[in-house]
Amino acid sequence: MRNNPHWLKFMRDQYSPGTRIRLMQMNDPYAPIPSGTEGTVDFVDDAGQIHMKWDNGRSLALIPGEDSFSKIAPSLQTLKLYMPLTVTQYEQDEWGSWDEYPSELDEDTILTYQDQILSAILKERMPEETERGF
Repeated sequence: MRNNPHWLKFMRDQYSPGTRIRLMQMNDPYAPIPSGTEGTVDFVDDAGQIHMKWDNGRSLALIPGEDSFSKIAPSLQTLKLYMPLTVTQYEQDEWGSWDEYPSELDEDTILTYQDQILSAILKERMPEETERGF
């Protein structure tokens, strides 16, 4: 299985360089890395071993199926993106028909709708957006 190219691709995708790992237990009888040590993936070799740069300065590889370890989730980052808001409005005439051509609202007019826009964004957000926003 370790020489299977699909398995190696999977391993390299799951443990790409820079992935952080926490060791639970290493089954190296000679010089194991202590449990709880964290490190960064350097690369996955053709045998499927995960070569590490451990935070304690060591560089011993992990052997999936032999050693117990887990990926450390990357820390969340907050990005603030700023862009101009434009609003295009279609209005109804006195007979209830919609205008064929929209009008664009100016910035001052848009600001009067700020609370309604924010409440609509909150109402429509996805469950995974509740903690961090969208």
